[in-house]
Amino acid sequence: MTLNTRNRILIFINCITIVFFILNLIFYFVCAAKGLIRFPDSKMVRDVYILGLNKLFTPSITAVCLSILVFSFAAALESILILRIFEKTQALEVIFFMVFICSCFAEQSRLLLAAMPSVQGNRLTFEIVTRLVVASRILAPLSLFFSTVFFEWDQRQNILRNVLIMVLVSATLGVYYPLNTEIRTSILTLGWGFPSVLATVRIVFVLGAVSSLIYYSIVKGSSDYIRILAGLIVLSSGYFFLCGADNYVIFIAGTALFAFGSFRYMKGLHHLYKWR
Repeated sequence: MTLNTRNRILIFINCITIVFFILNLIFYFVCAAKGLIRFPDSKMVRDVYILGLNKLFTPSITAVCLSILVFSFAAALESILILRIFEKTQALEVIFFMVFICSCFAEQSRLLLAAMPSVQGNRLTFEIVTRLVVASRILAPLSLFFSTVFFEWDQRQNILRNVLIMVLVSATLGVYYPLNTEIRTSILTLGWGFPSVLATVRIVFVLGAVSSLIYYSIVKGSSDYIRILAGLIVLSSGYFFLCGADNYVIFIAGTALFAFGSFRYMKGLHHLYKWR
């Protein structure tokens, strides 16, 4: 993939994410004004999150919607920043981070299920959205893992292959992952089977990315990798919190971590490639 091709793709992502963020805001405020924002009228579970921290706080549909809007806003803002900062940089990590942004962008599909009572009773719509969410939540940590393992210059010819592998793996798992269609979760999805297994797989991908950065910081003796590592850890923590945010405490914590981690991660990448 040439630099011009990458930038054209990024410009396209810019336009799409900005338009959808504006539409999401309009959609949410209109539905909120009409009193349509609410949890589905069915059995609701809260057992799909890491460490179960959310169970300590009262669920709020507003907090869920705000966390979705944060993902939508982050996709729009970060795609703009990436194009502005890395427009002339051949960093392969940027391509994988674009995939991460797209996975965050997919979270906005849940917003429909909060504001459309007619859709909330449609099991097929819930299943489609849930499978999209599952696929995106596998793709996000997988893209961070690939960005630390396959970023060397000899991988430049394999970049499209690697992206295709990530998308196919995530899509396949999203399509075939077992779901419980009889229950709804407080993050506006169907219940999914083996939540601890899914959480473990996602954490393993992140730990693999962390381990790779630690290895490169030692082998190459560069403090830039430590900066990237710090940003990635905070970014991942914020991402996981926002994914499970069904109350204001987790939402605020996740938003702060996600914003600061994104800033540190992109700043670390920029510093690494500043003189290249």
